[in-house]
Amino acid sequence: MRGDRGSNLGPVGYRRFLFRFTGKDDEINLNGDGSEKPEFGEWTWMTPQQVIEKAVDFKKPVYEEALKHFSSYLHSDPTASA
Repeated sequence: MRGDRGSNLGPVGYRRFLFRFTGKDDEINLNGDGSEKPEFGEWTWMTPQQVIEKAVDFKKPVYEEALKHFSSYLHSDPTASA
């Protein structure tokens, strides 16, 4: 893809990060400090398969690929001894 000035912009790249939440559900605050409108009104825990099922069609392949990379971490037990 070429921009107005002839530069090669290339494909848009995304980085995805995986974090393990170790807190309690009631610690999740979608309202922030109240100075901005929240992006989301509610949340829920989902299995990886549920995420893919609920995604809009054009995002499903993206989520499937990301979840492949994260799969070994998604099924690990953080309380298990190493």
